[in-house]
Amino acid sequence: MIATADQENLTRDQQVSLTNARLGHYMAVMGITFAVTAVNLFLMFSFAHMAPASAKLALALSVINISCFGALAGRSTLQEIKAINQDYTEAKLETHHARYVAEVPTDLFAALTVGLIVLIGLVQLWMLFTI
Repeated sequence: MIATADQENLTRDQQVSLTNARLGHYMAVMGITFAVTAVNLFLMFSFAHMAPASAKLALALSVINISCFGALAGRSTLQEIKAINQDYTEAKLETHHARYVAEVPTDLFAALTVGLIVLIGLVQLWMLFTI
């Protein structure tokens, strides 16, 4: 199985395939995060003004839950992609792909992922309790 194989023994194609699989995981995490965020926003705009405190608390927990899921899972997936790409052997470091991958600011993307997801969650909580 590619996911548990030793990185030193992977061919370049296998390594690219593994990176693409992890990128697919990242896209799935972000898709779930934004879909649930959209549902939360719909519920806030539709029912928050007349909802009792217990319903607002349940919605707040949903906002906190999806914010944590998106931030933590998104960041860890990007860190795994970075780790996979840092495991290039000396022979592979001379390829165009390896040089390109070294230039991609994965840490910046991870920080932006966490920052934006947390900011979206905070804005939703503010909206929930001010409506």
